[in-house]
Amino acid sequence: MVLPSILHIIEDLTEEDIVKVLNRKRGYPDRRGFPWDKKEDQYLESLFNQGLTYFDIAKEHKRSRTAIILRLNHLGLTNEKIEYPNLYKKGRIQLFI
Repeated sequence: MVLPSILHIIEDLTEEDIVKVLNRKRGYPDRRGFPWDKKEDQYLESLFNQGLTYFDIAKEHKRSRTAIILRLNHLGLTNEKIEYPNLYKKGRIQLFI
């Protein structure tokens, strides 16, 4: 029967996996809303120093271009001004686990 095998897959999903799926469903990058860690910051700095575009860095980190610019600003690597995207028509996701 298919249902028990599907339930087994669902039980194995982590909260992080579920949030990534919901982000994709809404058209957001997979890692939207996830905290930055030291390793990711170092990788971000490395890609930035290699001269990659914000768009390419965003694709690599699975985050938005805006998130990349904000994090680079936070790390003191740039002081780029950004315009926040208008997300008025995008739905919000609430997850209660």
